[in-house]
Amino acid sequence: MIDMPKVLAELRQGPVEMTLRQLLSEAGLEQSPLQGPRIVTEYLQVHQIIVEPALGIGMDAVHTLRPPALPEWLTAYDKELVTGEHSGQEFKESLLFDVGRAANDPNATAKDLRNEALLDECLKTVCAFLNTDGGLLWVGVNDKTGKCRGLLDDLGILGYKGDDWQDRLHLWIRSQVRDRFYDGNAVNSFVDVRFPVVDGHHAIRLHVSKRVRKLSAFRDRKNVWRSYCRQGASSPELTMTTVEEFVLQRSGCN
Repeated sequence: MIDMPKVLAELRQGPVEMTLRQLLSEAGLEQSPLQGPRIVTEYLQVHQIIVEPALGIGMDAVHTLRPPALPEWLTAYDKELVTGEHSGQEFKESLLFDVGRAANDPNATAKDLRNEALLDECLKTVCAFLNTDGGLLWVGVNDKTGKCRGLLDDLGILGYKGDDWQDRLHLWIRSQVRDRFYDGNAVNSFVDVRFPVVDGHHAIRLHVSKRVRKLSAFRDRKNVWRSYCRQGASSPELTMTTVEEFVLQRSGCN
């Protein structure tokens, strides 16, 4: 099975022009000039990607790849997810549940599978959105496929098993923002928390608004204050040497 995440990511922004040689390279099939085109064609068909002209007319002919049209039945949340990760949107598989360790260590206990570093990563993204132009953080969504995996594992880690799990999880998220962010009560007013259903699973959707007047920072699990900004689809840390420059750029004073 091949995968071409870079091609799929570029297609989320619009049509892409590529040669067959480039497609084979992206798929890791450079050494398969006979079978490669068929395999790539099947992959593109599965993802409903339109190719004009069809592959097979030469290794260096330029083809236009177009993303599939969005079906009318997609919800507003579906339409957000299909755009993938970008400067204003990020996906996290979980809040606390270590998906990777669970897959590789069948003997791991619930305590073993609680990973506070994952929560730090979520708070890092919230901080970066606050300091830049705002954005959407989805938790319970695979960052490679954009598919919703749900919240059952995180709810198990937190011990939220009853029908009131949404209320309890909402309060827990609010408490993390309040207690971990500098001026956390004020920061909470910039964060909208929802639990939409996508692909039959609940996800966490945090809509974070830009905080114009103040730079935001939070305490990580090691009790160190950190601040981040957004650059493309990444969230680099703001060091003391870059904070002043960033603030000036953000305020349009540079």
